[in-house]
Amino acid sequence: MSAKKRTRVQVKSSPVTRVQAAAEFGRKKARQRRQQWKKRALMAGGIAFASYALVGGWWLMHTGKLQQSMSASSDAFWQHTADAGFRLDQITLIGRNHASAASVKAALGIKQGAPILAVSLQELKARLQAIPEIKTVVITRALPNELAITITERVPVAWWQQGGKQQLVDADGMVLAREKYKQVAALPIVVGDDAPQHVAELMALLNSAPSIKPDVVAAVRIGQRRWNVQLSRDIVVMLPESAPTAAWKRFATLVEKEALLSKAIRSVDMRMEDRVFIMPIEQKQNPITLTTARDT
Repeated sequence: MSAKKRTRVQVKSSPVTRVQAAAEFGRKKARQRRQQWKKRALMAGGIAFASYALVGGWWLMHTGKLQQSMSASSDAFWQHTADAGFRLDQITLIGRNHASAASVKAALGIKQGAPILAVSLQELKARLQAIPEIKTVVITRALPNELAITITERVPVAWWQQGGKQQLVDADGMVLAREKYKQVAALPIVVGDDAPQHVAELMALLNSAPSIKPDVVAAVRIGQRRWNVQLSRDIVVMLPESAPTAAWKRFATLVEKEALLSKAIRSVDMRMEDRVFIMPIEQKQNPITLTTARDT
C-alpha cells in the first residue's frame, strides 16, 4: 500500500492592527532609550572613576601618603623576611689596606639585623667605589645572614707634580691621598696638566723596555701631545707624538749597543723615525746624528 501523502498546512499570521504596530513601535523606542541611558551611565561612571583616581592619586602623591603607604608595605614585607631568618648578622670584607675603615663603614651604612634581601648590592657597590682608594668591588649574598665583600684598591704608579706639589696617581689617573700610602716605592714623576690622564700609556711605554725602566726619573708632557722622558744623570729622551713606544724601543736598542747612558750627553732626540740626534753635555760640541736607528 502506498504511503499517504502528508498534507502541508500553512499557518498565516493574523494581520497586525494599527494599534498593535503603534504599541510595538513604542516598546522599541523605550528599549533604545534605556540602552542609551545605560551607555551614558556607564560612560559617566567611568569618567567619574577616572577623575577620582587621578585626583586621589595626585592628592596621595602631593601629600606623600602614597609613598608612605608603599614604603610601609615594603618595610613590612622585608621585615617578614628578616623574621624568617634572612637578616644581616655578618659582613666579611677582604682587600682593604689603604682605604680608611671609617670611610668604608660610612659607605656600608647597614645596621646589624637589617633584612639582608632588602640590601641593594648595586647601591652598596656604588658607595664603596666612590672612595678614592677603592677601584673595584664584588659583593655577594651568603644567605641567610652574611654579605661577602671583596675590594681591589688602587695602586700608585707615579707622582704627579703640579704647582710645586706632588700627589700620587694610579694607572687610571685617579689622584690618591699620599697620607693613605705611607710606604710607597720609588716612583717616577709625571709633569703636565693632562699627565694623569695619560699615565696608563706612559706605563705601557716604559714597560715595553724593562731594561731601562729603572733609569727613568720623570716624564714631562710637552704641549699636551707627547712625552720627554728624563733618565738618571739628567739625560732627556724626546719622544715623538705618534708611535712613541716604537721610538722608546729604538732608544733601548741604542742604549744596549752604544752604551748611551754612560756617555757625556744631555739629550737624545727620537722624534724622527730615520735618525737620532744626540746632544753632548758640552755646549760647544756639535750634536751627534745617527742615521742607522730605523728598526730592522
